[in-house]
Amino acid sequence: MNILFLALDININNKTGDSIHVRELATSLAKLGHNITLITATPLFQKIESLQTQENLLLYFREDRGNLSTFSFCGKVIKRHNPDIIYERRFSAKIGATLSKIHRIPLIIEVNGLVEEEAKIVGTAIKQFILVKKFKKWMRKRFFKRASRIVTVSNGIKKGLHEQYGIPIGKMVVIPNGANTELFKPMDKDICKRELNLDTNNKYVCFTGNLVPWQGVEYLIKAAPNVLKEEPSARFIIVGDGMMRNELENIAKELDIIDKVIFTGGVLYELVPKYINASEIGISIKPPLLPGSPLKVKEYMACGKPVIATRNSEYDFEIIEKADAGVLVKPGDKEEVANAILRLLSNSNLSKEMGLRGRNLVVEKYSWMSTAKKVIENCKKSL
Repeated sequence: MNILFLALDININNKTGDSIHVRELATSLAKLGHNITLITATPLFQKIESLQTQENLLLYFREDRGNLSTFSFCGKVIKRHNPDIIYERRFSAKIGATLSKIHRIPLIIEVNGLVEEEAKIVGTAIKQFILVKKFKKWMRKRFFKRASRIVTVSNGIKKGLHEQYGIPIGKMVVIPNGANTELFKPMDKDICKRELNLDTNNKYVCFTGNLVPWQGVEYLIKAAPNVLKEEPSARFIIVGDGMMRNELENIAKELDIIDKVIFTGGVLYELVPKYINASEIGISIKPPLLPGSPLKVKEYMACGKPVIATRNSEYDFEIIEKADAGVLVKPGDKEEVANAILRLLSNSNLSKEMGLRGRNLVVEKYSWMSTAKKVIENCKKSL
């Protein structure tokens, strides 16, 4: 199958979850033997050698030059490669929908989040006249209507699209994010610590991801003093960067634990598994604000680590409970968070058993190859 994969607002060189998602999904689709033509917003001077040498995967790096220019460029690519289907990863899939109509090619839209809600939380929502908002919503409905099928990464997003845009439930399919189980795998803990210049006598609790309001990293830091009272050797690794980093560092300073919290900043994707493997626990205690399917949880589990995550949320954290691969908590309750951390830090056998169950589940059902196979199934149904 020939697939035109549009990720027109994604720079795949970034260290963010959306970039990882596009790289991993495109690579896995190509490994399954399908011809993938991927167009991204990556600047032309940047190169991704691991993707450029992947068989069956053709890359076009397209800097954003406006909708008309991008539309024209994508049209030329279609004439050159004659795809069977257009797969666009974008909430407002105007390019894919228009190309689909003109060239009569089936369209699948992938939705990874409710962007309007994210903008409100971050504070980047643009004030617009009511008529403008209504027009944009009407246009999005037209784009969604054009799609043969809509892929969402969680049931929460599926529910949100149905309620806000009236999309029929039967038109949507939930395909959660996956993990690269070859890269994210169990490794020797002490070796990873030494390679990362971490003290081998300390017990590390790890968060990986973009430092934005809906990640809930502040809950981990606020629970840290309670953990340290009972377990002085505990340390907290925050792997990633983002708009909240200064605020999070200030919280750690105010609590007088800044020397116990390690902020690594952005790191290479290939280094993330080492930080996870150097740790005892993976953390994703997000506030229940937005629905989604966090990559980090599958990556923690793939590395064989128990996970502490949010209870009663719109995320797909129920897999942790079903597999007995970790503990679900109320993020804002620092005592509950601390007790969960202490329970796992003090019981290595329990942690090991949970980690093993999590690893087995991800390998069986949540690898990127599994995700890619489900995408292909839905592409075939759309032809």
